[in-house]
Amino acid sequence: MKRLLLVLLLVGMTSPALARESVIQTVNELHGFCTNGNPVDEGACIYYIVGISDGLNGVRKKDSPLFCAPQAASREQVADVAKQFLSNSPQSRHYAATYLVAEALSKAFP
Repeated sequence: MKRLLLVLLLVGMTSPALARESVIQTVNELHGFCTNGNPVDEGACIYYIVGISDGLNGVRKKDSPLFCAPQAASREQVADVAKQFLSNSPQSRHYAATYLVAEALSKAFP
């Protein structure tokens, strides 16, 4: 569990979205990047989610992977899965973005 939290923290800190003035910390902030219609922000949203996915690739929970996305899944597909989960979970938007993206991926790709 400590390893997972460390990975989530590091992934969140190395996101391409950090190159902007705003730092994505909560799902509200990530959702704003994903839905405001700005192509640059939308790209940051996709790469933030893909960065979390890549960073968690191979992380194990007990004796099984945290999630197992198909090899043929595109960046956009992975991002779409996470964005849909974020849109459908408004009650959780105050949580850390890295945590909810990880939860979305683990539920979509068990």
